This record gives sequence, C-alpha cells and structure tokens, in this order.
Amino acid sequence: MDFGICVPHYGKPVDIEQTLGVARSAEELGFASVWVTDHLFVPRTMDIIYRDNMLEPLALLSHLAAVVPRVRLGTSVITG
Repeated sequence: MDFGICVPHYGKPVDIEQTLGVARSAEELGFASVWVTDHLFVPRTMDIIYRDNMLEPLALLSHLAAVVPRVRLGTSVITG
C-alpha cells in the first residue's frame, strides 16, 4: 500500500517555504506521492476555507518536481 499527502498551499497566510518543507518531509518519510488541490468554485459553506490566497497548483507542481524528485505528484481536484 502506498500513502500520499496533500501539501498545504492555500489559506492565510500561504507560505511557499512551509509547503516545500512538508513536501520534503513527505519524501524523506517515504510517502509515495504529494498532492495539491484546486477549487475554482466552492459552496458558500466552504468559502471560509478557500477565500484567501492559494498557490496556483500547476505552477506549484512544476516547482515540486524539482524539489522532491522521488515522489509522484498529482492534483486532487482540477476543473477547467
């Protein structure tokens, strides 16, 4: 069984160094994958979670590919 983790990349304040640190730790701990999410439209009940800053997921995945080369990368929600 493989385990993955969704890295924090939204909210206030969003911190790229924290996000990269979580991804590095996941790789060091043997996680098989690192995931990001994207929600363009959310119900009003979830607005409090997603109303603040969010690192753009595809650009973030590009950066993560250079930082954590041993794990698989994925998106949990992408619409488009």
